Amino acid sequence: MRDDAPSRTAQWVAAGRGMGRLLPAAVRIADDPYGLAFASPRIARLIERARDARPDRAHAVARVPGLSLWIAYMQVRTRLIDDAVRGFVAAGGRQLVVLGAGYDCRALRLTELAGARVMEVDHPATQRHKRAVLDRLGVHAPVQYLAWDFETHPMDDLPGALADAGHDAAAQTLTI
Repeated sequence: MRDDAPSRTAQWVAAGRGMGRLLPAAVRIADDPYGLAFASPRIARLIERARDARPDRAHAVARVPGLSLWIAYMQVRTRLIDDAVRGFVAAGGRQLVVLGAGYDCRALRLTELAGARVMEVDHPATQRHKRAVLDRLGVHAPVQYLAWDFETHPMDDLPGALADAGHDAAAQTLTI
């Protein structure tokens, strides 16, 4: 991580989640309508070229060698985590902490989280970029952001920082 640049890994993960929308609906198991907004310009151009060439076959991007496996992996990963979050909330959980949140948009995507406290912990540059993209989209994520550089801040300090940000250590919490 560089202090002045958001995470490229977070960008790639979000794009992978978003590219699931290019799959035929019959095989899509997770949906992230925000993921592609965080795609790199290179990935965005690839997707636009595919859509321009054959709008009815935009899922052809998923046939790029290696890319289809990444999209499938992200579909499964996203669905498993989403289902765990849904199960946690259904069992009465109301506090979610996402470490290394990147461009996670579960608080926007999952209506089940409407009554929950969602805290996203990540590098300040990544959080700034995420908030700028969501602002550009006209969307406000119902989350509390905790800027944290995992490479320089001691993990022993994180519980105190979470408490200062409003985390209730006595309440049931799901941590991703």
